[in-house]
Amino acid sequence: MMLNTNGILKLPAELHVEILKAVCRPWWDTFHRTDWATDMEHKYDLAIPFTLRAVCRHWRDILMSSAVLWSNITIVLSTTTLDNNITAFETHLERSGKCLLTIKLAFENDDDGWPQSIPNRLIQLFASSACRWRAIDMALPESWSSALSKLGPVFRNLKAARVRPVDDDATIEHAESTPYDLFEHTTPVLQDLHTSDYYLRMVQAPWEQLTRLSIRGIDINECFHVLEKTPNLACFMVRSIWERGEDNEIHTRKGLREEKPIPLLYLRTLILANCDWPDIMLLIFSLYLPSLKNLQLKSSGWQGSKHVYTYFQTLLANAGAEITRFVLQDHYYTSEADLQEFLWSMPLLQSVDIHLPESHHSPQELPMQDFLHAYASSQPGNAYPLPNLEEFSFKGGITFKNETDICQLLVEALTARRTPSSSGQEQVKPLRSFILETDKEFQPSIEVKRKLERLVADGLHIQIICAGKSWL
Repeated sequence: MMLNTNGILKLPAELHVEILKAVCRPWWDTFHRTDWATDMEHKYDLAIPFTLRAVCRHWRDILMSSAVLWSNITIVLSTTTLDNNITAFETHLERSGKCLLTIKLAFENDDDGWPQSIPNRLIQLFASSACRWRAIDMALPESWSSALSKLGPVFRNLKAARVRPVDDDATIEHAESTPYDLFEHTTPVLQDLHTSDYYLRMVQAPWEQLTRLSIRGIDINECFHVLEKTPNLACFMVRSIWERGEDNEIHTRKGLREEKPIPLLYLRTLILANCDWPDIMLLIFSLYLPSLKNLQLKSSGWQGSKHVYTYFQTLLANAGAEITRFVLQDHYYTSEADLQEFLWSMPLLQSVDIHLPESHHSPQELPMQDFLHAYASSQPGNAYPLPNLEEFSFKGGITFKNETDICQLLVEALTARRTPSSSGQEQVKPLRSFILETDKEFQPSIEVKRKLERLVADGLHIQIICAGKSWL
C-alpha cells in the first residue's frame, strides 16, 4: 500500500523547514547536558540531509534552498572513503551559505594510523571555514592540530568546543606530548570547553573567559592547575580522575593544607563522575564555592570510611556551599544512617536524586520505612527535615518491615509534605514530585491507590514502580 503524502505536501514551506530542522538538529545542545552523552551518539548524522533530499522532489527543493539545514556537519573519516568524506564536507560548506556551523569530526577507526598522514585538502577547508564555526566536537591527531594552527585560523564565532586525541596520541607520555595551542588566541567568545585525555598543562586555552568546563581523564593536581586559571566558571564537570596510588589521605598531600582555597565565586554546578571519595573530598577541601547550588556525585566504586558523609558535610560548610540540588548516583556507602543524616544536614535542598548501584556483592538498600517516618515527622522545635524539598527521586533497593505499613506510611508522608499542618508548625514547601523505582515486589491496596490518585489530582507528580509494575 502506498503512503498518501498529499496532506504533507500541502503544508506551508516554512513548516516543512521547521520539521526538517528538527530532524537535522545540531548536537551542540548536548554540550549543555550533564548526563555524559556518548561521544559517538551522532556518528551517522552526516547522511541526514543527503537522505532527506532523496525522499521527494518537494523536500529536495526545500533542502536545496534552506542553508540552515546544511549547517550541522558530521564527518566520519575512513581510510577507504576519505575523498568522499571531504567532498561531502565541501557540499555542506557550500550549501550552508553564511550560516554558523556545528561540526563533528570522528573516525571509523581511531587506530588506523591517522597521525602519520595529514589530509591537506581537509585542513585547508577547516582553516577557510573557521570563522563560521559555532561549536565543534573533534578528535584531532596532534599532527593535524599543528598543521591547522600554522594556517592561522580565527574562530571568532566559536562558543563551544569538545576536543580529544585519537587513540595513538592518547598513549603518548607527558614529556613527549606537544602543546595544544589551537584555541589560545583565536577564540574571543569561547565559553564551553570539554576535553578528554589531554595533559592539561599542555593545553593552551582562554581559560579566564570559560564559564563551562568538563574534563575527562585527569590527574587531581592538573585539576587544581586548571581551576586556578578559571575564575569565571559557572559549571565544572570531571569524569574520571586517574588513580593516585596507595596514599589517599588528604593530610599527606604536601602543601595543600597551607594553601588558600581556590575561589570559584560563580560556580553553581559541580559534577564529579567516576571519582573516588578521597579525590572528591580533596577537591571540595581545596575550593571556595559560595555560589554552589547543584552538586552531583556519580559512579564511585570506593566506599569511603564509616563517617565519610559527616566529614563531607564539614567540607561543604567550609567551602561556603549551600546545596539546593543533590544527585548521588551509583555510589557505594557503608552506613544508610550516615546518608540520611547527610541529607538532613542540607536544609536548603529542593531536589534530591539518589540512584543506588546494583551489586550482588555489596547490596545497597535504603531503609525506606525509617526514611519516610523521619521525613514526615516534625523535629524538636516544630521543624521538618528538608523543609524546602520539592522533588524527590530514588532508584534502587529498599528495605521495610511490613508491606502494609510501608504503603500506609508512604501515603501519610506524601500527604504531610503536600499539605503540611499549619498548627504552629514551621511551614514547609509543598512536595511537587515523588519518584520511587525499586526491584522489591509489593503493590498498594485499592484504598492506598485511591489516596495516591487524589494526591495526583491535587498536583503532585507520583511515579512508583516496584519490580517493573507501576502503581498508578
